Amino acid sequence: MAATRRIDLSEIPERHPAAVFHDYWRTFCEGQKVLSRERFNPFELPQVIPWMMILEKHIHHGMTDYRHRLCGTGCVELIGFDPTGLLLTEIMPTHAALRRQIEFAEVERGGKPVFRQIEMPIPGREFISVFSGLFPVARRSHAVRQLFVVMAEKSECAHGIRA
Repeated sequence: MAATRRIDLSEIPERHPAAVFHDYWRTFCEGQKVLSRERFNPFELPQVIPWMMILEKHIHHGMTDYRHRLCGTGCVELIGFDPTGLLLTEIMPTHAALRRQIEFAEVERGGKPVFRQIEMPIPGREFISVFSGLFPVARRSHAVRQLFVVMAEKSECAHGIRA
């Protein structure tokens, strides 16, 4: 199981994909609580897209769950498979999915990103250390309906150059 701890943005190097996306996210919030999905343009951040997952809030059997709408190639490599189209509860043990859902709900209510350092168990590689940012994103109704996750190894830079 992955060990995680919440961290402050200041602990993440400024060229890491999570920090680069945070700068973009903050710029486009202008006067709003969260980024509007309609304002997000992936062509403005091609160096971050491989490290991004988009999760959509989904009601499944009367319970809130999150469906993976997109998983960038860097994330697929990190986690070892492509979860696109799958619900969070389909890919994680129940207790782990519940912890993530609680964190997701906190980000939705607070309208602020949360950053983590994660020690991910990788078969054959022991653990890799990852920085992750979780960002709330609103749809037309201004309600948070998506969460953008940007995660990459600690040494990754948004321009593909190792730190």
